[in-house]
Formats: sequence, structure tokens, C-alpha cells
Amino acid sequence: GKFITPTMIHNDYLQYAVDNGVPAMFFYLFFIAGVYWLLINALRKDETHRVVYAAFFIMLTIYLAQAMSGWLEAASSIIYWVLLGVNTSFVVKTLYPLYSTSRWSTYTYSAIVGGGLLVASAYSYAMANKVIQDYTLRKAQLYSKVNYQLADKNLTRLGGSSLGNAYYQEQVGSLYMLRLTRDPSPAVYQLARKYLLRARELNSFDPYIRFHIIETDSLALKSGVIKQPSKEAVEDIKQILQMDPYNPAVYRVRANFFSATGQREAARQNHVKMRQVQQQLRVIKE
Repeated sequence: GKFITPTMIHNDYLQYAVDNGVPAMFFYLFFIAGVYWLLINALRKDETHRVVYAAFFIMLTIYLAQAMSGWLEAASSIIYWVLLGVNTSFVVKTLYPLYSTSRWSTYTYSAIVGGGLLVASAYSYAMANKVIQDYTLRKAQLYSKVNYQLADKNLTRLGGSSLGNAYYQEQVGSLYMLRLTRDPSPAVYQLARKYLLRARELNSFDPYIRFHIIETDSLALKSGVIKQPSKEAVEDIKQILQMDPYNPAVYRVRANFFSATGQREAARQNHVKMRQVQQQLRVIKE
């Protein structure tokens, strides 16, 4: 099976950088620095509400400290952002009740807010689109074994809406690949290749995309859909060994491919190598 690749970093600041880019992380830190600047001014100038400012200062510091090993999705994040907004508004209202701005300051502020809204809108659209794509993929997975027509409808929709996303292209291709075991036809084979090759083009560094290309040909060869393996499968059978030589799945995929092409000795050797690598991994884990 696949090795699990971590997708979450136990550090909020690094997670911002990974998810949204390093500039986004610095923008967030700059924003927090501005809040601290407001708080320090409030502590110095407003003795009446000093306890409130101090409490907010401590809360903010504690949260930001735990964020160095925390999660963005933690329940405390919601409370943090609510209190951050409420208290920052309170500080500004208290310190600058009659604060007036110049025309250029107003233009600059409007530009920053407008730019922030545009960025937020773009992220919201991307998030909504991902939710829709995940939902469409889930429906396709559910229908793939019981209703090919409904499955194809969702797969076509997902494939068309994710032309630049290797993950979804691979998922669509993989579902067609699995269908070859129940419906071994040239049309299904071509659909599986179409999406898997597009995924490989988008992400040539993922060995599992290449695994699926090879497995598609192996299934098609065994069922008689094709007589000869594709050039892409032949290329990838060599490439995956160079990309991930300590992964048992590499040798399993190669063994199945050599078996499908009638190369029994090569298939046997890869089965042996697969068991050896599995044993080595077990020893390392122990």
C-alpha cells in the first residue's frame, strides 16, 4: 500500500506558509505585530482599561505560543479570532474615538481592504470548488459499482472541472482502471489512460500515478483488451524503480505487469524482491 504522506504541520506559522505561501505567513505576522503595537499603546495611555488590555495581551501571547506546535483547525482558533476582532475594535475605539484620516490614508486603507477582500474571495471560490469536487468524486465512487451511467456523469463532470489538478485527474483515471476488472472494454481502457496520462503530465514526480498507468495496462492485457503494453507503461516500469526503490508496491506493480506480458521469470524476481523489501521495512519499524 501507499506510504502515508503528512499534510499537516504542527506549527501554525509554517502551515500558513505551506498552504498559502511564504508572503501570506509574513502578512499574518505583520498583522499580529500591528495588534501588539496597538495593545502596547493602550497599556501606556489608558489606565482605566489597563486590566482588560493586559488580559488580552496575555491571551494573545499564550495562543501564539501554543500555535508553534498547534493546529489551525483547533477549536480554540475560533475563540481566538473572535476575541482578536472584538478586542482590537475596543482598543481602536477607546484610543482613537475621534480619529480622522487624510484622503490618501483613506485611499490606502480602501485599497488594502479591497485587495484583502479579493484575495479572500479567490480563496473562498477555490475552497467551494474543492468541496464540490470532493462531493462529485464521492458520488462517482459510490455509483462506480452499481450504476455506470451515473458514475460516468460524475466522472466526466469532475474530470472537466479539474483539468489542472493532478489529484482529481488521477482519481478519475483510477476509477476507470478499477472498472476494467468488471467491464474490460477498449472504451474504459482509453478513458483510464486519458485521465492518468493527464495526471502524470501535471505531476511527473508522483510514482503512484505511474503505478496506475502500469496497472491499467496489466489489467487490459490480462483481459485481452490490448495485445501489447503502451509505450508509457513500458517507460514507467523502469522509471518507478528509480523513483522509489524501497517501496514494496513498486515490485508488486512490476510483478503484475511482467506476469501480464508473459515474462514469468521477471515476475517471480519482482515478487521475491517485494517480500525482501517488506521484511526490511518490518525490521526497521521494530
